[in-house]
Amino acid sequence: MRLPQRNDRGRLDVTMTPMIDVVFLLLVFFIWTSSFQAPEDSLPATLSMQGSNMEVEDVEPRDDAEEPIVIKVLAAVGGPSWSVRDTLFQSRDELESFLQTLSAVDNQLPVILDIDGEAGIGEAVKVYDLSRRAGFSRIQFAASVPVRQ
Repeated sequence: MRLPQRNDRGRLDVTMTPMIDVVFLLLVFFIWTSSFQAPEDSLPATLSMQGSNMEVEDVEPRDDAEEPIVIKVLAAVGGPSWSVRDTLFQSRDELESFLQTLSAVDNQLPVILDIDGEAGIGEAVKVYDLSRRAGFSRIQFAASVPVRQ
């Protein structure tokens, strides 16, 4: 760092460049470390203004452990059949329209594909693609656990 220097009149001159650099670095540091998410949005709260006639409703927090959508693919003699929440579908088009309806309600629900061993990997991929086209992104495969005796 440079020391202040005397000019020809005997006055000390202070250079501003190092101070501006430090202020700029502090500004950049505080911008990078700040969070722009308002903490009020993450907590459920009901606020009413004094003198308002609005009724206050209790807000139920969203349960993250919602029931997943389980798609069972069953191997049959005439071709595969699909079952979702005890509803049997005979064609992929019916299954796709049902999945699109569910996705319009909440596409963040987890989808679990329970593929019968006799159905084949091709059918598993087709049902996976149907789920993706419907708008679901959390798709998992069910695994069977062998029973030990």
